[in-house]
Amino acid sequence: MLSLAFTESEPTDLPGIEVGERLGGGAFGDVYEAIELDAGLRRVAVKFLHPDLAAGESLARFEEESRILALLTHAHVARLLRAGRSATGRPYYLMELVEGEHFQTWARSATADERLTVLIQIADALTAAHHAGIVHRDLKPGNILVERGPEGPHARVIDFGIARALEGPATVGRELTQRIQRLGTPLYMSPEQVAGDPLADMRSDIFTFGLLIHEAALGRPALEGTIRPGDGWDTQLQAIRSHVFPPLPQAELGWIALKCCAIDPDERYQSANELHGDLIALRDGGTVTAGNKYWVYRTKKLAHQHRFAVAIACCVLLAITAIGVAGWWTSMRDRQALEAVLAAENEARGSGSDRALLASFRAMDRGRHAEARDHIKSALELNPENAEARYAGRFLANTVTFPEAMAEVSLPGTVEAAVPDADGAFHLRYADGSMSKLAPDGSLTPTEEVAQPAAPSDTTEIKVVVQPEGLVTFTDTAAGAPAMAPLVFGSGLEKAIYHPLSKRILVLSSHRPAVLWDVSAMARGYEAAMLPEPAIWLSFERETTDLWILDTTGRSREWRANASRPGHAVKLGALTGPADMWSIGECHTRGLPDATTSLLGFTHAAVWHLSSKAKITCLASARWNDSNMMGGETADSAPRIGFQAPGKPVQKIEGHQGIPSLLALSADGRLGVSLNRDNQLQLIRTDGPEVIHTLLLDRKATSLSMLDQGEEIAVAHDDGTISILEVPELTYRHQHVPLLAAPGEATGVQVRAVPDRREILIRADQDVALHRFDVRTLQPAGRPLRHLHGVSWFCVDGAFLFSIDQGPGTNGTVRVWSLRTDREIVPGLKHPSPIEWVTILDQGNRIATAARDRTVRRWVLSESGSK
Repeated sequence: MLSLAFTESEPTDLPGIEVGERLGGGAFGDVYEAIELDAGLRRVAVKFLHPDLAAGESLARFEEESRILALLTHAHVARLLRAGRSATGRPYYLMELVEGEHFQTWARSATADERLTVLIQIADALTAAHHAGIVHRDLKPGNILVERGPEGPHARVIDFGIARALEGPATVGRELTQRIQRLGTPLYMSPEQVAGDPLADMRSDIFTFGLLIHEAALGRPALEGTIRPGDGWDTQLQAIRSHVFPPLPQAELGWIALKCCAIDPDERYQSANELHGDLIALRDGGTVTAGNKYWVYRTKKLAHQHRFAVAIACCVLLAITAIGVAGWWTSMRDRQALEAVLAAENEARGSGSDRALLASFRAMDRGRHAEARDHIKSALELNPENAEARYAGRFLANTVTFPEAMAEVSLPGTVEAAVPDADGAFHLRYADGSMSKLAPDGSLTPTEEVAQPAAPSDTTEIKVVVQPEGLVTFTDTAAGAPAMAPLVFGSGLEKAIYHPLSKRILVLSSHRPAVLWDVSAMARGYEAAMLPEPAIWLSFERETTDLWILDTTGRSREWRANASRPGHAVKLGALTGPADMWSIGECHTRGLPDATTSLLGFTHAAVWHLSSKAKITCLASARWNDSNMMGGETADSAPRIGFQAPGKPVQKIEGHQGIPSLLALSADGRLGVSLNRDNQLQLIRTDGPEVIHTLLLDRKATSLSMLDQGEEIAVAHDDGTISILEVPELTYRHQHVPLLAAPGEATGVQVRAVPDRREILIRADQDVALHRFDVRTLQPAGRPLRHLHGVSWFCVDGAFLFSIDQGPGTNGTVRVWSLRTDREIVPGLKHPSPIEWVTILDQGNRIATAARDRTVRRWVLSESGSK
């Protein structure tokens, strides 16, 4: 019988033991099935250390594992029977044989109650191990076996190969586990294990237990896609810390899992016994301590467990209320307690809403648009006032249109050709020569006729391209721009055929049925127009939402809100030659709520240009009304500067000297500031208008900005320092402060005031981030906003920040940031060429860009998702 049951492929030199087939193994040893001859033919498992490792550190670790197993005698831990060496000196130990499925395999077919039972058993085993002073450190699904029996599932924890004993006599193996830092399986390691903390304690096992809960509920490893093969330890650690765990179907179990998976060990369960108690309470209908922060949950549980006491308390409360003053006092105290609880709950809901928003950004960035839509919905359910989530929802609805899948069709063979016909159907020819006809409704019929290709339905010819990442893109060949948003399909995509008449697209895949999509309702997400000359300035008209465009030749165009193309060009001589977002001053911030557009300022500038013959070099507009300040010079280099109050012509500013190079206005237009080419700063009162103070700066200024109320002026110098001047005396509050680098190292520093806040935002050419500071203390007002190339930002409204991310020789991307969370809200709007100008309207619901390839694009992100 023994000869038939076992092979002789491995050593069988253990006295009284017949070694059989190999069950598995790892880096240090192999495990075999065996029969213990001198114990009534008992079936056991025997683990051998590899012969070439039977010395030094590996031997010490193997002996430490057997010592740890000897300390554990528990129903849910595989029991050690004995240990020793074979006749040839090969170390081994004998343990009971567990015949079961790995946890992840078993959990797929188990019920929720069965999974909870097994989780309780594993927690019980952990409690016993931790009481014995043992940390497992590799509690992954592959190290848990589940046996099925008439009394239900029975779990066993195995493989304590990298466990660490916290107490007991010092051994070589124990010293090794303390010295060798990063041990374990990356997908199931706690943050402190990934960080290489040699003193990671039993709370590390609790973190991994939380990952087991998520995997049992979700059917996949919780960190799959977050921890990627080949990433360095620092990258993995950052990924774990920023990972957002999805909600579980069973809320109380989800609370337990989140408490287990807290990044800070002090916020987890402090012992396996606490964890085991919560799981028992969940099974028996008790109160789960992980849900104590939810007031409604605690109240419901308390009322359910003490129904009689609650009824009596209600009667007593009614009696006390009838007393009068005592009742009022009790009510007031209860109301205060309730407000505190509701405030805490609102804070928790707001935090959860922001986590869902971050998850939506990551999903959109990876092309998982349906997943992003679900996360945005969760964010708004948790906090309907989350402005960032509302914006992300509008962005997704208007830039990614979800098509309708008409039908999945199982084709009889491999398609060699697909021809759209004049009836709106596809004629398919297979590799074996047979043909069939796929109707627009998805029905498939055999045919022998040859299809006549369909003629284009209009003058638009659409090119369909299959991208490697599983996208189908549609290009309007005439305009050279996307005809509609991309169709997100997924892996295995091989071919896509578009029908111009029925607006259907047939997608063929190697491992799934063909899919027929209706893309008639899809849009490209934006409108585009190519101009004869590159545009250097854009601005939305606030009342009509028309877009005004100025090109390098000084010609202006109006692109009406409901028009597909810009109108005819009109020569505007007030501004000629190249312009950039800094030389024009702050006029590019127009289009914000409660602000004038810049068109009116340019109109007045054109009239002033005709009367004064001055070329405009800088222009600033007030944020709260229709006032503008403009500066320039005539052909003989005579300086010109004027102020235009709402509804009035441009007036000369008395007492001004020098040619202005930079201008700024307060939000109400009451005060202005001019920086001349000779580095002279002049404060202007506009009700004159006249210069009221002058200051000669001792360092060259490269940028300036005035705060909304005009209390302070921020100046950036060419040596990388920042100065804050108080108005009206122009005295220094802060002088030459190097916020970004040592003086002389940061160049190209630009500064802008953040609307509605006493804050400034700065950037430098060498820096890869945008920085926000409080003007009173010059301390950081938020986290740096990282840019790939760190180019200039262009517009804020006090809540959102819109920036341009591009560097020398790179294409541009428009990014949208939240100044509340200091994070990007949506993925960047990438352009195929560098961006020259950007303008926004209505808190970013309308965005327009001008690119170097002469293309002007505009997005309309309305509430309804319509253009």
